[in-house]
Amino acid sequence: MAKWIFSLGTIDKKLFVPFLMAINQVIQNIIEYIYKSNEIPTSDIMDTFACNLGQMSIGLIPFIFKYERPKSLKDAIFNKKNIKYQAISWTFILIFSIFITGSAFQNKGDKIENPHTSLLCTKEAVEMIFLTIITTFALKYKYYLHNIISLIIFCLFSIFIDILLDNYESGLFKFSYLKIIFEILSIIAEICTLCYQVYMMRKLYYNYWSMCFSIGLFIFTMDLLTLIVCLIYGNPDEDKNFLNSIFYYFKEAGLGTIILRLFLEYVFFGFIAFLLKMLTLQELTANHTLISYEISKLSNILLQLKDKKKWYSIILFLFQFLGLMFFLEIFEYNFCGLNKNTAKNIKLREEIDMDMRDSFNSSLEIKGYIVKNNNEENQRKTEAETREMELKNDDAESEK
Repeated sequence: MAKWIFSLGTIDKKLFVPFLMAINQVIQNIIEYIYKSNEIPTSDIMDTFACNLGQMSIGLIPFIFKYERPKSLKDAIFNKKNIKYQAISWTFILIFSIFITGSAFQNKGDKIENPHTSLLCTKEAVEMIFLTIITTFALKYKYYLHNIISLIIFCLFSIFIDILLDNYESGLFKFSYLKIIFEILSIIAEICTLCYQVYMMRKLYYNYWSMCFSIGLFIFTMDLLTLIVCLIYGNPDEDKNFLNSIFYYFKEAGLGTIILRLFLEYVFFGFIAFLLKMLTLQELTANHTLISYEISKLSNILLQLKDKKKWYSIILFLFQFLGLMFFLEIFEYNFCGLNKNTAKNIKLREEIDMDMRDSFNSSLEIKGYIVKNNNEENQRKTEAETREMELKNDDAESEK
């Protein structure tokens, strides 16, 4: 019977985590679109406060549900042994924040946004290439030929989508050189941040909840210092700028608008977003976080672009999504041995090897008799008894 060139692989339940992460990112995109299209006032400082409080709240999860015996936050974060690792993590985050802020300030009046909400799909493709290279050497990730082919397909369709939508002409080619430099540096900084967070959880055995609290507390402190600087040096009577934007926000936004915005930032941009992100890093890989961002990017394109070509981009996104299915091994290539090193077939070979080993160790033949050995622990004892029985048989035969 002919074999299909593609087949169904395995659907790991853990993949639902980055899938939910992508859905939450879509919700964030819709929220931001509603605020922009209706010109509802927002404040970066207040948004960051609510977002960090949501992130810090993740630290309460093990204490509330009691599914494990959590260490105190002092032991998990602030003792002498752990503070240096946390400080390195804070440094990476601070550098990353500086670069994305610098990039945003290249366009006057731009809001500091999630760097993965831009319409340029090639950015995630480039980041995945760098991430694949770095994780191969730094975290010893193993990428097989089918992973590389799927990654190439992913990158090619990212380029095709940007060409179709003229994202290079309307976006990248209009960037200043300084903004491009900041964008490249932010990509490198984010990759280093993701890799180090994976290292802390995989190699140093930090819990996701303690890391969320630690990172949230650090950014909350930085935001508090920023607020103090704005209150001291910002002049509410001058034209709107970064330093006095907080005064304009409280003037223009009503109390209900402020409370609703804080709630949305706390839940969707803080608590849910960082919980799913850290679980993805802990249970899967750093690549899966970028995959979630790329999947959710279609929503931004459909919401923000007015060009009819955006509907044709859905076809390219479907092919890109199909390539990701092979990367995630939900689908498998059935030609040229590309499915040899998928998780499904590696596990199958391990099971066959174990069955063969158990079969080999389960019985020993002695001159026509079979002595069963069901336990590997007493294999040596059985072999000794075997040798003794063979000697007795040889002695009996010599006496005859």
